[in-house]
Amino acid sequence: TIKKGEPTKEGHTFGGWSGPEGKTYEEKETFYISGNVTLYAVWIINTYTVTYDGNDNTRGKVPDDDTEYPYGSKVTIKKGEPTKEGHTFEGWSGPEGKTYKEKETFYISDDVTLYAIWEKIPTYSVTVTSNDNDYGKTKPSGEQTVTEGDNLPIEAEAYKGHKFVEWETSNKLKVKKSSSAGTEVENVTKNGTVTAIFEKLKYTLEVAISGSGEVSVSSDEEK
Repeated sequence: TIKKGEPTKEGHTFGGWSGPEGKTYEEKETFYISGNVTLYAVWIINTYTVTYDGNDNTRGKVPDDDTEYPYGSKVTIKKGEPTKEGHTFEGWSGPEGKTYKEKETFYISDDVTLYAIWEKIPTYSVTVTSNDNDYGKTKPSGEQTVTEGDNLPIEAEAYKGHKFVEWETSNKLKVKKSSSAGTEVENVTKNGTVTAIFEKLKYTLEVAISGSGEVSVSSDEEK
């Protein structure tokens, strides 16, 4: 009668004892003996799965892996292109807290879930305003949040009797064309203010008196 035993082997499941005639015996099973017998433990290698978790990705592809990996086998990171708004994808967090990129490998010893690693992209505050709200307006207006490296489209519109002159900036923000009413703040990498400069239009009046005493008046807008 097979006695109780609980042998263990890393990465394997105990499958009983290999006995006479190559049969496998479990605890309490029996066989008839006709000589000295050595019973060898039967080991069944474990298989494990790999799951990819987008970790709150907003779009893009998260890999699927339906492979059953035997204990100790090599796993190669599959191609995936998950995306998350306002973040950059840095790879996958795997065994022992290591970060893995596509085509890198590790050896498996348990079920594994690989989590997408996200690095938040810095954002900056750009305030768009005018030197006088009675002279004109801007689009957009007020404080704007801009992702690092992005451009911010801006537009200035002068009210009647006024004109747009140029854009002025603080903290060395760069405007693509400062003399253009419609332009962009380029490659934002810092906080700052962009101000539309408006001026009142100026006119030149010309008064002429004819020989008969008639008075005529004309005006020209200064350029």
